[in-house]
Amino acid sequence: MYYSAITKTSNEDYPGKICGVVYTKGCNLNCAYCFSKETLGTQLISQDEVFSFLKSRIGKLDAICISGGEPTIYKDLYTFVIRLKMLGFMVKLDTNGTNPEVLEEVLPVLDYVAMDIKAPIHRYEEIVGCSVDTRKIEKSIKLISESGVDHEFRTTLVPGLTGEDIHEISKSVAGCRKFVIQLHREEAEPQSKESVFAIMEELRRNPECEYCARGL
Repeated sequence: MYYSAITKTSNEDYPGKICGVVYTKGCNLNCAYCFSKETLGTQLISQDEVFSFLKSRIGKLDAICISGGEPTIYKDLYTFVIRLKMLGFMVKLDTNGTNPEVLEEVLPVLDYVAMDIKAPIHRYEEIVGCSVDTRKIEKSIKLISESGVDHEFRTTLVPGLTGEDIHEISKSVAGCRKFVIQLHREEAEPQSKESVFAIMEELRRNPECEYCARGL
Protein backbone atom coordinates (compact mmCIF):
# COMPACT_ATOMS: atom_id res chain seq x y z
CA MET A 1 0.00 0.00 0.00
CA TYR A 2 1.03 3.61 -0.56
CA TYR A 3 0.25 6.27 2.03
CA SER A 4 -0.06 10.00 1.42
CA ALA A 5 -1.01 11.66 4.73
CA ILE A 6 -1.80 11.16 8.41
CA THR A 7 -4.16 13.01 10.74
CA LYS A 8 -2.89 12.42 14.25
CA THR A 9 -6.16 13.03 16.09
CA SER A 10 -9.76 13.45 14.98
CA ASN A 11 -13.07 13.43 16.82
CA GLU A 12 -15.08 13.72 13.60
CA ASP A 13 -14.03 10.81 11.37
CA TYR A 14 -15.31 7.93 13.53
CA PRO A 15 -18.65 8.52 15.27
CA GLY A 16 -18.21 8.47 19.03
CA LYS A 17 -14.50 7.63 18.91
CA ILE A 18 -11.20 9.50 19.02
CA CYS A 19 -9.25 8.31 16.03
CA GLY A 20 -6.27 8.87 13.80
CA VAL A 21 -6.67 8.91 10.04
CA VAL A 22 -4.35 7.22 7.56
CA TYR A 23 -4.85 8.35 3.96
CA THR A 24 -3.92 5.99 1.17
CA LYS A 25 -2.58 7.37 -2.09
CA GLY A 26 -4.54 7.18 -5.32
CA CYS A 27 -8.17 6.95 -6.36
CA ASN A 28 -10.02 5.30 -9.23
CA LEU A 29 -12.55 8.14 -9.56
CA ASN A 30 -12.10 11.71 -10.75
CA CYS A 31 -14.61 13.75 -8.75
CA ALA A 32 -14.13 17.44 -9.47
CA TYR A 33 -15.23 18.38 -5.95
CA CYS A 34 -12.93 15.96 -4.06
CA PHE A 35 -11.60 17.55 -0.86
CA SER A 36 -8.74 15.02 -0.71
CA LYS A 37 -7.12 15.88 -4.03
CA GLU A 38 -4.23 17.47 -2.17
CA THR A 39 -3.45 14.07 -0.61
CA LEU A 40 -3.40 12.34 -4.00
CA GLY A 41 -0.36 14.09 -5.43
CA THR A 42 3.31 13.17 -5.29
CA GLN A 43 3.70 13.03 -1.51
CA LEU A 44 4.41 9.60 -0.07
CA ILE A 45 4.77 8.47 3.52
CA SER A 46 6.76 5.32 4.16
CA GLN A 47 5.20 2.29 5.80
CA ASP A 48 7.78 2.58 8.57
CA GLU A 49 6.62 6.12 9.28
CA VAL A 50 2.99 5.04 9.31
CA PHE A 51 3.59 2.24 11.83
CA SER A 52 5.87 4.41 13.94
CA PHE A 53 2.96 6.85 14.22
CA LEU A 54 0.48 4.05 14.97
CA LYS A 55 2.60 2.56 17.73
CA SER A 56 3.03 6.00 19.30
CA ARG A 57 -0.77 6.36 19.53
CA ILE A 58 -1.50 3.08 21.31
CA GLY A 59 -3.51 3.90 24.40
CA LYS A 60 -4.21 7.43 23.14
CA LEU A 61 -6.60 6.65 20.29
CA ASP A 62 -9.65 4.42 20.19
CA ALA A 63 -9.48 3.75 16.48
CA ILE A 64 -7.86 4.30 13.11
CA CYS A 65 -9.82 5.45 10.08
CA ILE A 66 -8.45 4.32 6.72
CA SER A 67 -9.38 6.90 4.12
CA GLY A 68 -8.08 8.15 0.82
CA GLY A 69 -7.95 8.33 -2.00
CA GLU A 70 -9.61 4.94 -2.23
CA PRO A 71 -8.20 2.27 0.08
CA THR A 72 -9.84 -0.65 -1.75
CA ILE A 73 -7.62 -0.20 -4.80
CA TYR A 74 -5.01 -2.03 -2.71
CA LYS A 75 -5.23 -5.82 -2.56
CA ASP A 76 -3.27 -5.87 0.72
CA LEU A 77 -5.87 -3.77 2.55
CA TYR A 78 -6.96 -6.81 4.57
CA THR A 79 -3.41 -7.34 5.84
CA PHE A 80 -3.15 -3.68 6.85
CA VAL A 81 -6.43 -3.87 8.79
CA ILE A 82 -5.25 -7.00 10.61
CA ARG A 83 -2.04 -5.24 11.63
CA LEU A 84 -4.09 -2.35 13.02
CA LYS A 85 -6.28 -4.76 14.98
CA MET A 86 -3.18 -6.48 16.38
CA LEU A 87 -2.09 -3.09 17.74
CA GLY A 88 -5.40 -2.87 19.58
CA PHE A 89 -7.22 -0.31 17.42
CA MET A 90 -10.79 -0.37 16.23
CA VAL A 91 -10.83 0.18 12.46
CA LYS A 92 -13.11 2.26 10.25
CA LEU A 93 -12.93 2.22 6.45
CA ASP A 94 -13.98 5.03 4.11
CA THR A 95 -14.74 3.74 0.62
CA ASN A 96 -16.42 4.68 -2.64
CA GLY A 97 -17.71 1.13 -3.11
CA THR A 98 -16.15 0.51 -6.51
CA ASN A 99 -14.30 -2.64 -5.45
CA PRO A 100 -16.81 -4.98 -3.80
CA GLU A 101 -14.43 -7.96 -4.01
CA VAL A 102 -11.90 -6.26 -1.75
CA LEU A 103 -14.68 -4.86 0.43
CA GLU A 104 -16.19 -8.32 0.92
CA GLU A 105 -12.83 -9.67 2.09
CA VAL A 106 -12.19 -6.90 4.60
CA LEU A 107 -15.73 -6.35 5.98
CA PRO A 108 -15.58 -9.12 8.62
CA VAL A 109 -12.58 -7.49 10.34
CA LEU A 110 -13.92 -3.91 10.30
CA ASP A 111 -15.67 -2.13 13.14
CA TYR A 112 -17.24 0.61 11.02
CA VAL A 113 -17.53 1.37 7.31
CA ALA A 114 -18.65 4.54 5.55
CA MET A 115 -19.48 4.40 1.86
CA ASP A 116 -19.83 7.51 -0.26
CA ILE A 117 -22.68 7.35 -2.74
CA LYS A 118 -21.85 9.99 -5.28
CA ALA A 119 -25.11 10.23 -7.21
CA PRO A 120 -28.17 8.31 -8.36
CA ILE A 121 -27.03 5.33 -10.41
CA HIS A 122 -28.06 6.88 -13.73
CA ARG A 123 -25.94 10.01 -13.03
CA TYR A 124 -22.84 8.32 -11.60
CA GLU A 125 -20.42 8.82 -14.46
CA GLU A 126 -21.53 12.44 -14.88
CA ILE A 127 -20.74 13.24 -11.23
CA VAL A 128 -17.54 11.21 -10.75
CA GLY A 129 -15.95 12.21 -14.04
CA CYS A 130 -15.06 8.74 -15.34
CA SER A 131 -16.46 5.38 -16.36
CA VAL A 132 -17.94 3.33 -13.48
CA ASP A 133 -19.43 -0.14 -13.28
CA THR A 134 -22.51 0.82 -11.28
CA ARG A 135 -23.32 -2.84 -10.66
CA LYS A 136 -20.31 -2.86 -8.34
CA ILE A 137 -21.69 0.17 -6.50
CA GLU A 138 -24.98 -1.65 -5.99
CA LYS A 139 -23.18 -4.80 -4.85
CA SER A 140 -21.17 -2.84 -2.27
CA ILE A 141 -24.35 -1.24 -0.90
CA LYS A 142 -25.86 -4.69 -0.48
CA LEU A 143 -22.71 -6.14 1.13
CA ILE A 144 -22.48 -3.35 3.67
CA SER A 145 -26.21 -3.28 4.46
CA GLU A 146 -26.30 -7.03 5.11
CA SER A 147 -22.90 -7.32 6.84
CA GLY A 148 -23.93 -6.64 10.43
CA VAL A 149 -21.00 -4.19 10.64
CA ASP A 150 -21.79 -0.71 11.94
CA HIS A 151 -22.04 1.57 8.92
CA GLU A 152 -23.24 4.67 7.21
CA PHE A 153 -23.86 5.71 3.64
CA ARG A 154 -23.25 9.35 2.82
CA THR A 155 -23.77 11.71 -0.06
CA THR A 156 -22.08 15.07 -0.56
CA LEU A 157 -24.45 17.77 -1.76
CA VAL A 158 -22.41 19.13 -4.65
CA PRO A 159 -23.51 21.65 -7.27
CA GLY A 160 -25.77 19.91 -9.74
CA LEU A 161 -27.30 17.38 -7.35
CA THR A 162 -30.97 18.05 -6.72
CA GLY A 163 -33.39 17.19 -3.98
CA GLU A 164 -34.87 14.57 -6.31
CA ASP A 165 -31.41 13.03 -6.68
CA ILE A 166 -30.99 12.83 -2.89
CA HIS A 167 -34.41 11.19 -2.57
CA GLU A 168 -33.48 8.60 -5.21
CA ILE A 169 -30.19 7.84 -3.45
CA SER A 170 -31.99 7.42 -0.13
CA LYS A 171 -34.23 4.78 -1.71
CA SER A 172 -31.16 2.87 -2.93
CA VAL A 173 -29.97 2.48 0.69
CA ALA A 174 -33.35 1.70 2.23
CA GLY A 175 -32.89 -0.40 5.35
CA CYS A 176 -29.37 0.86 6.11
CA ARG A 177 -28.37 1.99 9.60
CA LYS A 178 -27.51 5.59 8.75
CA PHE A 179 -27.72 7.86 5.71
CA VAL A 180 -25.80 11.14 5.91
CA ILE A 181 -26.12 14.15 3.65
CA GLN A 182 -23.12 16.47 3.87
CA LEU A 183 -22.45 19.89 2.40
CA HIS A 184 -19.52 20.46 0.06
CA ARG A 185 -18.10 23.64 1.57
CA GLU A 186 -20.34 26.56 0.57
CA GLU A 187 -20.93 25.57 -3.02
CA ALA A 188 -24.36 23.95 -2.83
CA GLU A 189 -27.17 26.02 -4.28
CA PRO A 190 -29.60 27.41 -1.67
CA GLN A 191 -32.59 25.84 -3.40
CA SER A 192 -30.87 22.43 -3.27
CA LYS A 193 -30.33 22.81 0.47
CA GLU A 194 -33.98 23.77 0.95
CA SER A 195 -35.02 20.66 -0.97
CA VAL A 196 -32.74 18.53 1.20
CA PHE A 197 -34.23 19.93 4.40
CA ALA A 198 -37.70 18.96 3.17
CA ILE A 199 -36.51 15.49 2.16
CA MET A 200 -34.78 14.96 5.50
CA GLU A 201 -38.02 15.67 7.30
CA GLU A 202 -39.74 13.04 5.18
CA LEU A 203 -36.94 10.49 5.58
CA ARG A 204 -36.88 10.84 9.35
CA ARG A 205 -40.37 9.40 9.52
CA ASN A 206 -38.76 6.03 8.78
CA PRO A 207 -37.78 4.60 12.20
CA GLU A 208 -35.58 1.86 10.69
CA CYS A 209 -32.76 4.19 9.61
CA GLU A 210 -31.04 7.22 11.08
CA TYR A 211 -30.97 10.13 8.66
CA CYS A 212 -28.81 13.14 9.39
CA ALA A 213 -27.13 16.13 7.77
CA ARG A 214 -23.62 17.48 8.28
CA GLY A 215 -22.67 21.06 7.54
CA LEU A 216 -26.09 22.12 6.26
